[in-house]
Amino acid sequence: MSYDLRDFLRDIEESGELHRVRTRVSPELEIAEIYDRVVKRSGPALLFEDVEGSTIPVLINAFGTWDRTVMALGRDPERVGRDLMALVKTRPPRRLRDIWALARKARDVLSFPPKLVRRGECQDVVKTGADVDLAELPVLKCWPLDAGRFITLPQVFTLDPETGERNIGMYRMQVLDAKTTGMHWQTHKHGAEHYRKAKKLGVELPVAVALGGDPAITFGATAPLPPGLDEVMFAGYIRRKRQRLIRCKTQPLEVPADAEIVLEGYVDPSEPMVTEGPFGDHTGYYSLAGLYPKFHVTAITRRRDAIYPTTVVGIPPQEDGPMGKATERMFLPLIQFQVPEVVDWNMPVEGAFHNLMLLSIKKRYPGHARKAMMSLWGAGMLSLEKVLVVFDEEVNVHDTDTVWRALAGLDAARDVLLIDQLPTDTLDHAAPVEDLGSHVGIDATRPLGGEALRAQNTPGLLPSKLDGVVAWHAPQPRLLLVSIRKTTSGDARRTMESLWKQGVPESTVIVVFDAQVDVKNASEALFQATANLDPKRDILIAPPRIGVDATVKLVEEGARAWPPIIMMDDGTKRLVDKRWSEYGL
Repeated sequence: MSYDLRDFLRDIEESGELHRVRTRVSPELEIAEIYDRVVKRSGPALLFEDVEGSTIPVLINAFGTWDRTVMALGRDPERVGRDLMALVKTRPPRRLRDIWALARKARDVLSFPPKLVRRGECQDVVKTGADVDLAELPVLKCWPLDAGRFITLPQVFTLDPETGERNIGMYRMQVLDAKTTGMHWQTHKHGAEHYRKAKKLGVELPVAVALGGDPAITFGATAPLPPGLDEVMFAGYIRRKRQRLIRCKTQPLEVPADAEIVLEGYVDPSEPMVTEGPFGDHTGYYSLAGLYPKFHVTAITRRRDAIYPTTVVGIPPQEDGPMGKATERMFLPLIQFQVPEVVDWNMPVEGAFHNLMLLSIKKRYPGHARKAMMSLWGAGMLSLEKVLVVFDEEVNVHDTDTVWRALAGLDAARDVLLIDQLPTDTLDHAAPVEDLGSHVGIDATRPLGGEALRAQNTPGLLPSKLDGVVAWHAPQPRLLLVSIRKTTSGDARRTMESLWKQGVPESTVIVVFDAQVDVKNASEALFQATANLDPKRDILIAPPRIGVDATVKLVEEGARAWPPIIMMDDGTKRLVDKRWSEYGL
């Protein structure tokens, strides 16, 4: 038997991890505000059974804790990665018993190809042609400045027009009307590559979008799998069960037979792109409107009693946090295979995964830390990692105090590497140009061989009064966080210079934030510092001084139009406050 969303719901409900909301709620902002409060306290998955405008219930926050994510996958993520690498790293067999051992390992991976079936629950109800109406689905409007309602947890199936290889990705989809959506194919994604190939060949690109089904496939759609590794087979390997696929009704594609809802359709590369966005994104800021392909829906199929799974992203922590951590743990063995010096890594949720990575390595020779940086910046989606900090192998990159101690002797001239004109996440609003910006690497390892020793700087004491700042906090002896009322270009740098002149020790790293940022809240400060950073533009290095401008940038400072930070409107907050007891939470 397969494992699907219903099995997962049963399991989390039996474990006390599911809360059913039976009072009627609105899909426009209300559900998102309820969810945001629950996810930020590591609360339960939510099943909204009565949603305005639809007969279909809404499931959200299903992956919202580490325990539920592991439960969704059925296996420890790091164990999955180790098992796969055990097969990849197997040496050629020399004895009969080696041959049998290799055969057993191969069977673990190869015995879970998808199985094509003739009937599936996802086609209990089939609507095509004039009957297609996306308004039947309880698609959420997540944040006040969103351009509309967005499908946020889709498994988007496409085939490479040249090779026929399948890809499943997760790309947000703005509902435009009853039969079309935007398709947010970011530049670096496989779906975008399929689109480019279809455009080159002058053909339409068939697309199918599955919602629900086995949570392992949902996870697989988010996973940075190497090209050619089929996400459906990968999900089968995770689950250790063959995934059931069924042919679509109107498109030459196959989708999970146990999905809750399937949208079938196509993208026509010959037609003009459409404006998509703004959208409150996982960066904590709105991604601005842009031009993206239009997805035409030719059929909607679903279970008779379908559930609509969705999520909301925004200022961390959010539901995507545990999913990202599962990816981090699962793919660590793969990175260790490609870059053997890697011991461990940590991509804090406050860094939205692409903004900050802490890495420990087995350093063996001069320049090894920078070699590790270059290796990771050349590895697939890790090329988008904005800040990379490298430590020695004994440093626990998951322990904040240990990390800070290892950074205590930072030498600006020696340890900081700035590189410009590199790929950046399309969603990185701080990059001066879309998809292109700068990265920074910090070498916190011990010097070896011919590497220069670090300059010895005595921390010294901070002045008792700091002029020109709204608030300040010194979480470590050589780190000062300050907030200011920024009004003109260059205010942050002028504040840094002023503070050093006032007696702040030159070896103290100064990070400047806007007035509304709580500099005593470590999570908020880390989020803002990495989200608002383009390293080349915003890091001041004048040895031994280092300053970081984490403020909102003005166009005069070399920035694009800066998007708003995500905030719920006061009216929705008051509504949810008033109705909180009705939700049973």
